[in-house]
Amino acid sequence: MLDFMKDNECVFYLNDFRPHKGPATCEPVWNKIMELTKDLNWYDLYRVGASPLTLKGEDRYATAMVGGEEKRYKRGRTIGEYTPWLKHVTSSDKVYNDLLSDYVNRADVREALHIPQEVQGWDECWNED
Repeated sequence: MLDFMKDNECVFYLNDFRPHKGPATCEPVWNKIMELTKDLNWYDLYRVGASPLTLKGEDRYATAMVGGEEKRYKRGRTIGEYTPWLKHVTSSDKVYNDLLSDYVNRADVREALHIPQEVQGWDECWNED
């Protein structure tokens, strides 16, 4: 399928945020790819078994103790927070990669990654809050 897409210069974008290009023969192949991947969560591919958090007004910030100092970080992101230019496509309030945030901010993981103790808590996306 991917060779067909490449050979025919088919260009498609996830969530159709830009118009696609290529001959009409690309459309059925793209539809098949979307069917095969419909259950994938592109924003949290490694989550197994646990459901994503849902925004319900709860505080999404957590803390981790590193070298006796409390580090604060934001637990995961919504799709709109990852990709604000796609807010018109989805309004999901599910929070993804919260488990990754918790893992990377553990003291033993930070030490294994050689992150100095004085460095702030890890946050998936930089922001000003």
